[in-house]
Amino acid sequence: MDIKSMQNPQADLTDSDQLAIYKAIYASASDAIIFTDAQRRIVLTNDAVTSMFGYSLEEVQGKTTQIFYANPPDYDEQGKKRYNQSSKNKKGIYEIQYKRKDGGLIQGETHGNHVHDTNGNLLGYIGVIRDVTERNKANSLINRFGRIIEDSLNEVYLFDSETLSFIDVNRGARQNLGYSIDELRLMKPYDIKPEFSEEEFKKMLFPLRNQTEQKLQFETMHQRNNGLTYPVEAHLQRINLEGDYFFLAIILDITERRKAEHELQKHRENLEQLVFERTEKLRKQTQELELVNDELRRFNYSVSHDLKAPLRAIHGFSTAIAQDYKDSLDDVGKDYLDRVCNASVRMGQLIEDMLKLSRVRIEEIVFQEINVSQLVDQIVTLLKERNPDYKMYVHIKPLENANGDPGLIRIVLENLFDNACKYSSSNIEIEIEFGMTRENDTNIYYIKDNGVGFDTRYADKLFNPFQRLHNSDEFSGSGIGLATTQTILHRHGCKIWADSTLNSGSTFYFTLPSIHSD
Repeated sequence: MDIKSMQNPQADLTDSDQLAIYKAIYASASDAIIFTDAQRRIVLTNDAVTSMFGYSLEEVQGKTTQIFYANPPDYDEQGKKRYNQSSKNKKGIYEIQYKRKDGGLIQGETHGNHVHDTNGNLLGYIGVIRDVTERNKANSLINRFGRIIEDSLNEVYLFDSETLSFIDVNRGARQNLGYSIDELRLMKPYDIKPEFSEEEFKKMLFPLRNQTEQKLQFETMHQRNNGLTYPVEAHLQRINLEGDYFFLAIILDITERRKAEHELQKHRENLEQLVFERTEKLRKQTQELELVNDELRRFNYSVSHDLKAPLRAIHGFSTAIAQDYKDSLDDVGKDYLDRVCNASVRMGQLIEDMLKLSRVRIEEIVFQEINVSQLVDQIVTLLKERNPDYKMYVHIKPLENANGDPGLIRIVLENLFDNACKYSSSNIEIEIEFGMTRENDTNIYYIKDNGVGFDTRYADKLFNPFQRLHNSDEFSGSGIGLATTQTILHRHGCKIWADSTLNSGSTFYFTLPSIHSD
């Protein structure tokens, strides 16, 4: 092979070969290439011009390149600078805003040059345009992101992974620390972290250097230029920028957080002290209540034995006198003895009712599921057995089970059914209805009768002990039953109320805990 031809490969290429190569390069270039004559009239364009601007060669051939310029003054300015015989800037790169055929705007990076013939005469100009619209947008976003970091109130540090010297520090850090950027570039992270020595800080970085950890997060103190310190939360990671490794630190000033935590701790301690005091107070009150209940139990025992015994004696001796000396007594004497006997019986019943009211106030409540329908059936059966002479009709609607103390709830229902029967006994037929409704997730039970009713203006007296709205000569009783009923329901967290029309019956409503209640 000819050594000379190897040193100069173009020597074997004919002009036509070189022209074919140039045309291939010209056609395949991704950048737009435009050749104009000396008057800047378009002579030739490559395919990239059509892709970039939307014009075919036939549409622009013979026209000046002003057709591509978005702003006409730019065309004139570039003509003066680059595209005339005397222009000094015959080569160079510049950016211009261009306009597509459809009106869209693009930013073009242009390489322009003069073209001369072999005699040095100007043939025209050649321009290579690269669309840098997206690149500029990306650069703009990068610059905006950089400004965001610079303006961030959080502290952002970039320092060398080997020397640990600060490379860049944002405004938030500079202002918080009180150092200039030039001062900080002569410093290292442990210079502003009084809790770390150089050795300790380097040791902490080992997991990042060895890539066993991707980031570190910890709390420490920063020291300002004036010597004052403040608490911070540090987020530290190792980053790779084009093959070079750096450490990036984002620091949050947690002074306000520490203050809030301190205040929260104070409130927590105060709350704990308050809970302790309230618990102690409650414990003492519970002890006092237990003592009171013990006293009440002893009193109940005393009443049950010491007070009821004389009553039994009065009733017994009165009955004996009435039987043994009936022939010796006149009608007035017999009437007196009957009154003494009846009074002793009423007194005994009153004492029994009072004891019952006292017991339900102190008796422990054991909650369990109650089959209300079954319990009502049992009570109605006993009610009819005790009152065989009454023509009684009891209608029981569908009922849901309840949650409560079965023994105490039985007392509630017995009292209500007894009252319904008693205050309806003057009727030929007694009508009683027992049912349930549900409002706002609460089970409301009711018992309705066709009795004498009462004046609702005095309804607030119904549940007070010994308060009666009817004469005892009409209806027997001690006035304790409804008070006992209310006490039991209140101890279950429930309530009772009544509605009535005089001589048209009454309806008593009460709530019971649902089996779904907490």
